Amino acid sequence: MTIGELLKQTRQSLGLTQTEMAAGIVSTSYYSKVERNIHQISADELIAILNRYRIDNAAFFAHLSSSNSQKKRDFIKEIGDAYEKKDKQTLLAIKKDIDQLPDSK
Repeated sequence: MTIGELLKQTRQSLGLTQTEMAAGIVSTSYYSKVERNIHQISADELIAILNRYRIDNAAFFAHLSSSNSQKKRDFIKEIGDAYEKKDKQTLLAIKKDIDQLPDSK
């Protein structure tokens, strides 16, 4: 799960619109792009949003970390399984997925 996906899930659970969630911190347009993983949000902006709605920062980041850890474990297992089976098609599909990931900055 990405920060954007978790923000969207959190916003929806609070019954807020994107405009309400972003108000006074970032523009609605920018916030919408964060939820869609087009833009990255700064730590200061993210914490400001979390604090405004009394969202526990540690719990938010723990949820993010645990979901990403599970994704990594699943991904590594998928690669290992394909490698052991000499499944070139699956490995090529995984490579294609990796090539489409946004660059880390």
